[in-house]
Amino acid sequence: APLLAAEPRVHLAIRHTRRDLVIAGETERCEHILRALPGSRSRPLEYNLAVHVPELETISSAWLELHRRPTFPVPGIRFYSTAAAAAYAPDTESAAQAILAQAVTTLDLPGVVEQAWSDGVRVFIEHGPQAICASWIRRILGDREAVVVSLDRRGRGVRQVFEAVAALLAAG
Repeated sequence: APLLAAEPRVHLAIRHTRRDLVIAGETERCEHILRALPGSRSRPLEYNLAVHVPELETISSAWLELHRRPTFPVPGIRFYSTAAAAAYAPDTESAAQAILAQAVTTLDLPGVVEQAWSDGVRVFIEHGPQAICASWIRRILGDREAVVVSLDRRGRGVRQVFEAVAALLAAG
C-alpha cells in the first residue's frame, strides 16, 4: 500500500486473492513498484484497457447511461458488487451505479466472497472463463466447506456443464 500511495498514476485495480493482485497505470511506474517487491512475480496483461481505476470517473455519466437497462430483483437471489463487497437490491439505477463503482474502484473479489460467506452463501457458480474465478474463490475460502463449480473449463466443452450440474445436485 505505501508503494502505491507514492505513485498517483498507479492503482490497485483488482484483488483476485490476498496475494494475487493486478496493478494498473503507467508502465514505467508499475515496473518501479514491482522492482521494489522482492520475490514478487508478475506479467503484463495483453491488453491496454483502463478499468477499475479512478480515471474512469471522468466518463461516469456516459458509463452510467451505457449501463442503465431494465433491471429487477429476482426473489431468492442475492446480488453482490465487487466494488462495495456487499449485496444490493438491483434495479435500473442501482445496477448501473454498481457497474460504475466496479469500473472506478478496485475490484475486490476476496471482500465480496468473504461477505457472501458471512451472509451464508455456500454455493458459488462461475460462468466466466476457464474456471479462473473458481480457483480464486477456493483459495479465498481455504478449508471452509462450499460448493464451487465452473461452467467453463478449458477443453471440457459441454461436459463441464454436466459436471457442474452433477456437483450441484450432489450438494442438494
